[in-house]
Amino acid sequence: MPILYRLLWLFGHYASKLIWNLEVRGEELVPPGGGMIVAANHLSFFDPALLWLHLPRKAHFLAKVELFGNRLSAALFRTLNAIPVDREGYDRRAIRKSLEVLKSGGCLVMFPEGSRGPEGMIREAYLGVGLLARKARVPIVPVYLESTKTYVRSIFTRHKMKVRFGEPIDSGWLSEIPGNKEGYRMIAGETMSRIRMLSENVGAASP
Repeated sequence: MPILYRLLWLFGHYASKLIWNLEVRGEELVPPGGGMIVAANHLSFFDPALLWLHLPRKAHFLAKVELFGNRLSAALFRTLNAIPVDREGYDRRAIRKSLEVLKSGGCLVMFPEGSRGPEGMIREAYLGVGLLARKARVPIVPVYLESTKTYVRSIFTRHKMKVRFGEPIDSGWLSEIPGNKEGYRMIAGETMSRIRMLSENVGAASP
């Protein structure tokens, strides 16, 4: 792991716990090795950073190509293992790079909804998460994020933000799913269903 990456992670991981009132649960459910997808609902610009800081293993991220618009931001996102993706069409390069990461045993973070949405609403996923999981035959770890839209206000109010990791969707199940759009849609639907289940349980499990 590059030294700069490690230093940024260590500083951010511990600083975030001091700055924000975070409740992170289920990290032990994340497989320690092997290819895997981490799929989360998407609420705010802060979500990728929050997951990066609290995933218990090194991860790659899919990030919209606009974030690589200048040299400084491009260098930062590449240091953080971000993969640029063009959301306007079928980005073959991003898909190829993502599959390389997964098939080499890496962890890829995705937001299957594709864009930020309102608090409390788990929306329909695009097919990308299904396509990548099916082609790479890797498990999917669902993650539910709550109240991350308040990341600025939370510094002062100590409003709690929550990250909940769930049980992985077993990669063995994927072999039973057809490798076509309908199959990808089934996988994407199951992924969002798991995230929705986490959202329904997160309040009851909190002290």
